[in-house]
Amino acid sequence: MNGGGSTPCVSPWCGEKCELLNCDETDCNGNGVCTNGSCKCKAGWFGSLCEKSCPHIWSWL
Repeated sequence: MNGGGSTPCVSPWCGEKCELLNCDETDCNGNGVCTNGSCKCKAGWFGSLCEKSCPHIWSWL
């Protein structure tokens, strides 16, 4: 805990309770676009930072 009584956040999280995502810092891992503080993932990617892939999506196409 810091002197302010709150837990310091680990990047890319911010906010009073580390509840906000600062996706500008991560650039959505190159797999999406940061819009209004959240990642909008490209097809085949998911997760709050577009860090997880859906390997089977290509077999559906």
